[in-house]
Amino acid sequence: MSEDNSDQINIVNDEAALAEVDSFLAEIDPSFLKDLSEIKIENSDVNLSLIDESVLAIQRKLTLKEKFIQIVDYKYNLKKVILFWSAVTISVGLIYIGFHPEIWDKKSSLFLTSYAALNVPVENYDLKKDTQYFFENPRITQNIVVLKKMLVNLKNNTDINTKTNSMLAFEISIEGITNEVVVEIKDRESEFIDLAARSAEDFSYNELSSAHGKKQLAEKILIVYNENLTKGKARKVLYSSFILKN
Repeated sequence: MSEDNSDQINIVNDEAALAEVDSFLAEIDPSFLKDLSEIKIENSDVNLSLIDESVLAIQRKLTLKEKFIQIVDYKYNLKKVILFWSAVTISVGLIYIGFHPEIWDKKSSLFLTSYAALNVPVENYDLKKDTQYFFENPRITQNIVVLKKMLVNLKNNTDINTKTNSMLAFEISIEGITNEVVVEIKDRESEFIDLAARSAEDFSYNELSSAHGKKQLAEKILIVYNENLTKGKARKVLYSSFILKN
């Protein structure tokens, strides 16, 4: 017997069984059979069997390749494609910036060396004419102390054989960087006067007769004073009077 014949026999048997059930219900409870026949299913989707629903669910599942195609192909969903590539671009940009800190962590100089970096107009100045030294600014308090006049014997000149009694009478003013320097020199005035006198004794009459010699003496006194000061530094030694006797 073929399979088609067996299927037909099974269908006939099933229909016969259903007919017997209907006749049985009609004899036992005719009202129940009437109510059963009046039941209607309005949603046509419910007519699908469980097997049919499973087949459709499998068909709806997309492969990874198909999903990728939907993301990158604007024909499927243009909005989804734009969102996807925007996210990719932002992610790649953030990764690139993360591996290149020089883009976002630019090292800046601690001090401003030129206003050109700030796009500010730059002007040229003559350092000798257009600028003023800080300590010579009249708005800055001058820390100056005047020492008593000193009289010292100078060393003999090296270019003559005769000995002379050359002498120097001079008075100096000391300019300190801070007021503490002035106070210290004034408190130790006798000591600093002696230091200046000892420095002058190392010069001869001919040496101090020139402007260069006077400058050398002032520089030497300044060095000696700064070596002995404890509360700051002296900035300049000025002559209040300078008298040479040969």
